[in-house]
Amino acid sequence: MIRSLYEGFRRAGQSFTTKQQQQFSDDHFTEDQLVALETEPMLEVKILPDLPKPDPAEEVDTRAVLEGHTVARLKKECDAMGIEYPANATKAVLVELLLKNTAPAPEV
Repeated sequence: MIRSLYEGFRRAGQSFTTKQQQQFSDDHFTEDQLVALETEPMLEVKILPDLPKPDPAEEVDTRAVLEGHTVARLKKECDAMGIEYPANATKAVLVELLLKNTAPAPEV
């Protein structure tokens, strides 16, 4: 996750914001770009651990719950989690984003 200390700061072909942390896929930046981002004093960079692969049966249940929500509710969930989405995102796109960015609850 990356957040800029200066609005609109650019590095590695990407503009960063001060408003929220931006999350990128593992293959979004090259190794050299990632090193440059991590050493850039104008950016706060946090490398997140890989999430465990969800249990397919568990994902079906979660998918069914999410598909029962309205687009407005799904957008609120994305906003609360800091997940960026296109303004015209469909329910299917929002459900996929939420599933992709939701880690399973730790077992106690």
